[in-house]
Amino acid sequence: MKHNTKHPMILAGLLGTALVSSTQAATVLTGSGLANNVDLPSDFASFEAGTPNIGLTWSATGGAWQAYNGWPTGGEVFQMDTAATGDVYSVVFTPDSGFNVVLSSLDINIWAGGNDFDIDWSVVGASSGSLGSGTANALDGQVTGINFGDLTGTGSEQVTMTLTIGSTAGIGSYLAMDNLSFDQVAAVPEPSSALLAAAGLGALAMRRRRK
Repeated sequence: MKHNTKHPMILAGLLGTALVSSTQAATVLTGSGLANNVDLPSDFASFEAGTPNIGLTWSATGGAWQAYNGWPTGGEVFQMDTAATGDVYSVVFTPDSGFNVVLSSLDINIWAGGNDFDIDWSVVGASSGSLGSGTANALDGQVTGINFGDLTGTGSEQVTMTLTIGSTAGIGSYLAMDNLSFDQVAAVPEPSSALLAAAGLGALAMRRRRK
């Protein structure tokens, strides 16, 4: 008996399918082209060409995000000005309705002579709560990568990435972030009860045809 192969395709269309996000981030921020030692605008890099549906808000307590274009281990970077123990630096990602934020990775840069820093990081969704957290030990004069593993918000929620300076024996402004990589994907709406009912009826009809 021949099986009708059209119905599974119709059911998949009714239920909706998620767009697959690339592991390569659509936007990678490097601090390129910014004025040296100047505080970043709070909305810097909002709605970039690669992520046109994501707005950014840069904030900090105890210091400020600054651009620096002569960093020894990274060139043009986002400097964490003052960089004292307990300082909190954050970037808030706000997607347009119908889109979700995907956080991929970033680099922590330490200027030689600034000694070592421990960085506590966290990614939190406004409605889903903690998406991930960890601690990175950034070594003097080196670049330390933090891989978020494509942490993804849900339901068009706002996502906040926070970097907290856990401890430092160094000097203020000897710490920076580079290569902040993020992406966006289309949010998939929950299937309505009507669509689920239609899917169930379709499956029942297929079973009857096979008998």
